[in-house]
Amino acid sequence: MRTRRRPGATAPSSRGFSRMVRLLLWFVTAFLVVQTLIGNGGLTDTRRAARERRELAESVADLRRENRRLAEASRRLREDPATIEAVARGQMGLAAPGEVLFIVRDVAGSPSVPE
Repeated sequence: MRTRRRPGATAPSSRGFSRMVRLLLWFVTAFLVVQTLIGNGGLTDTRRAARERRELAESVADLRRENRRLAEASRRLREDPATIEAVARGQMGLAAPGEVLFIVRDVAGSPSVPE
């Protein structure tokens, strides 16, 4: 003898299976959301990589500007007589022929000059 089910009613084993599938789908969805946000290559990694890329691009731009400045200074030291003379006088203490070079030193403990 068979028992009749009400129309629209599901068997107990079918309800348990449906619930298990739904629970599995929620778990998979939650896992994918978490993986997307914080997993390898997720949103946080992507944002961190974008920030590092910006910082590195700025660093490269700064280094290129510094390189151009140094290249120009190098060119002036090779080709510009006024620059060469300024370096010779300022950094090396050289004087042109016919000039007299005075070296003034402050001696510690000497009396100061009255005003």
